[in-house]
Amino acid sequence: MTTPPSADDDPEPSPWAPPDAPASDVPAPDAPAPGTPTPGTYTPGTYTPGAATPYPAPPFPPGPPYQEPVRRRTNQFAIFALVTGLVGMAPLAVGFAITALVQAGRRGERGHGLAAAGLAASAVWVVAAAVLLVALPFGRPGPGRADARRDGLTAIADLDVGDCFTGLTDDGAGGYRAKEQPCTRPHEGEVIARSEERYSDGSGAWAEQLCGNKTEYLQRSRYREDLEPYYAWSGDDARTLTCLMSYTGTEPLTTTLAGTVDTSLKTYDQLNVGECIDEWEQTDPFTATVSCKKPHRFQVYAKFTLRTEDSSLEYGGYPGEDALDKKAGGGCSKRADKLLREHPVDRDLQLMYVMPAEDDWYRGVHDVVCLLSPASGKLKKSLVP
Repeated sequence: MTTPPSADDDPEPSPWAPPDAPASDVPAPDAPAPGTPTPGTYTPGTYTPGAATPYPAPPFPPGPPYQEPVRRRTNQFAIFALVTGLVGMAPLAVGFAITALVQAGRRGERGHGLAAAGLAASAVWVVAAAVLLVALPFGRPGPGRADARRDGLTAIADLDVGDCFTGLTDDGAGGYRAKEQPCTRPHEGEVIARSEERYSDGSGAWAEQLCGNKTEYLQRSRYREDLEPYYAWSGDDARTLTCLMSYTGTEPLTTTLAGTVDTSLKTYDQLNVGECIDEWEQTDPFTATVSCKKPHRFQVYAKFTLRTEDSSLEYGGYPGEDALDKKAGGGCSKRADKLLREHPVDRDLQLMYVMPAEDDWYRGVHDVVCLLSPASGKLKKSLVP
């Protein structure tokens, strides 16, 4: 039997409101306070969830402590490469740039851009130098060099001192051209000397004198009778003098002219007391000495210098052949008497002497050389102790 609920147990009716009326902001008497979780109602076989209970989120793991960012260093060689490249020191700039690139890559340094800039600046300098060399006159072949390429001849002014040549020809402009040839192969001449002295007047007399002094040693060459001197002017102001020697002999010349110099050949004033001579050519300014143990015709027994302060000689100018002959003959006779008195010889001897010619005198050569020679045959030993 079911007992109906009492009136006291009935819930109090809710005030009525039309369906479209807005809900009241006042919560129901039994409604939980906002924010309070509502428990769910469980019936067998049925689960009605209420509001989910929030769970706190798990804490995040602590991160690394904050650090200031590290600034990378600039490689010093990269700076050097840039500076040297800008000022045109290309070889240094290239070396510094390569070092900078290698070091910066290994160490993690900055400076790749600076090193590259240094290389670029160096390249600009190199290109500019190449353009300048091509543009300047010495970078271009002149008319003489163009002709040389065409016919195999080179201007003498373009050869160096010591260069040998063949086929010497006049270039029609006051100079010479020839074909350069190694001195070890048969050739016909050699460039002996070059002078760029600015005080020269460009005259032939000055050129002959200077080249004569430069080639004087070749007067002792065994080919001296087959040598002909030449000179040529060159340069922008025609003040550069080139001295050359042409060889006209029939025997092949396969060495430098300096290699043909015979040290036994001497001028008369270079002879020394006691030296012996087998052949004497009056027209040859040089004579060859031989060992006094070999048969010979002449021996130097005395040598002396004529003094210009002597009252019997004219001071300053050339005294003349007669005055010199008197002084030379008297001086040699006196010295021969003394030698033979102290060291007698059991054969007839002739007295000879060589005195300076007028050209020698003005060149400052004032020596007299006295010689003894047998009246017949040859000497076989020295007469001078």
